[in-house]
Amino acid sequence: MTDDGGGYALHSWVDESMHVDGDNGLYILAAVACAADGCDLIRDALRELLDEGQRKLHWSAESPERRERIIGVVAEVDMAAVVVIGAPLAKKKQERARAVCMETLVMHLAAMDVTHVLLEERTPSLNNRDMKLIRAIRGKKIIPTEMRIDVGRPQPSRCCGCRTLLPARPARTGYTATRSTWI
Repeated sequence: MTDDGGGYALHSWVDESMHVDGDNGLYILAAVACAADGCDLIRDALRELLDEGQRKLHWSAESPERRERIIGVVAEVDMAAVVVIGAPLAKKKQERARAVCMETLVMHLAAMDVTHVLLEERTPSLNNRDMKLIRAIRGKKIIPTEMRIDVGRPQPSRCCGCRTLLPARPARTGYTATRSTWI
């Protein structure tokens, strides 16, 4: 599949995760990116992991054994992942952390020549805030005007599904925050 300009189309889906423990929390923005015409193979591979009656994969709902199986499948698919972590995070500074992480994330997606980014929908006021943030980032001229960035609800038939694999509680993995942003 090609983008509107007749070139290669690389699409990305973005999700967030957050863990707040006083002033030592984490804010995570993660994106997967893949060729638009390669998503069907990835979707099919992930759908095969669903148990009977299960509508979607979600990391926090999976057993350790299933997580290992999911990791094995995800490791084999042709896609890239970018994860930006803001730390430490104070609960009242969530939107500030999102803004800093978002700027870093879209800058790296632009460097990968991603043509379309879908940010997961939040509340209408926060969606508006996200689009205002994207306009501000564009004003800094660090991402190309051709990069389309939308806010919406990812449809299982339209996205690669890996966005649901963010650990729900990163601190459980033994991670401790010592820097402001990692990529």
